[in-house]
Amino acid sequence: MKFFNGFLLAIALIIVLALGFYNDEVVTLNYLFGSHQITLSLLIGFSFAAGFIICWLFCITSLLKNKFEVRKLKKKINKSINTTEEPKIDNDK
Repeated sequence: MKFFNGFLLAIALIIVLALGFYNDEVVTLNYLFGSHQITLSLLIGFSFAAGFIICWLFCITSLLKNKFEVRKLKKKINKSINTTEEPKIDNDK
């Protein structure tokens, strides 16, 4: 299965590189303090990578927040379990 996933990843990478070589049109990137000329494939690649990194950071912060909350609640449960008294059984009957 690992070989198959690696093979699919390699094929996808080759296709992306081939499409990138064909999209070599130069576009002007205008931003707040100036402009820069860059190829269209690089602009799309950088935009995709920036979006992926930003989304990944949001997901990681959310996961860490949830992990700390679960840890805190587990400690609270363990503390409440340790402090509860055993039920008393009346065997005098």
